[in-house]
Amino acid sequence: MKLSAVKKVLETLLFLALGIIETLGSIISHGTSSKFADVRLHLRKVSKMILSSL
Repeated sequence: MKLSAVKKVLETLLFLALGIIETLGSIISHGTSSKFADVRLHLRKVSKMILSSL
């Protein structure tokens, strides 16, 4: 293999690895933000129930 071909393969692998890391990061952050949204919604419902029972 020529050096330029090896360099191209390494660049491609690096690009793919960074893309996978970025995708996983967005999935994790999206999942986390939706969990926080669920917690806020639950707390809002509970606080309304408590206030309505008073």
